[in-house]
Amino acid sequence: MSSPISPHCRLDHLVIAATDCATGVDWFHHISGISLPAGGQHLQMGTHNHVTALSRHAYLELIAIDESVTAPALPQGHSRWFGLDDSACQARLTDAPCLLSWAVATTDLDATLITVRNAGIDPGQPVSMSRGDLHWRLALRPDGS
Repeated sequence: MSSPISPHCRLDHLVIAATDCATGVDWFHHISGISLPAGGQHLQMGTHNHVTALSRHAYLELIAIDESVTAPALPQGHSRWFGLDDSACQARLTDAPCLLSWAVATTDLDATLITVRNAGIDPGQPVSMSRGDLHWRLALRPDGS
């Protein structure tokens, strides 16, 4: 009996969070000597970011809540991605920006979610997102993870 072919997955980006983008960009420049270019806003999540390439297909993203926009109207019990609304996360970020998560790109999100669920992991539900001309889908749990 042959096993199904799993969709190809690869590291897409590392996610560093900060209390605000300016603080995060300054912190990252201080520790690395690298100035992170502005990325954009994620209006659906009320966040904004700075992004730089680590390789041809992998990136480093510095993300923060965007106080210049209205907080997103998320369903009751839901949080912004990466748990940015969580008070423990915000308290942790007051000490210093930190690596919060990583993202994986896949050639087939729906098949990947089935594989992950079959392994006993709850990856959340697929959500369509956009930033400017960029459009993508990701799995998101109600707690933002």
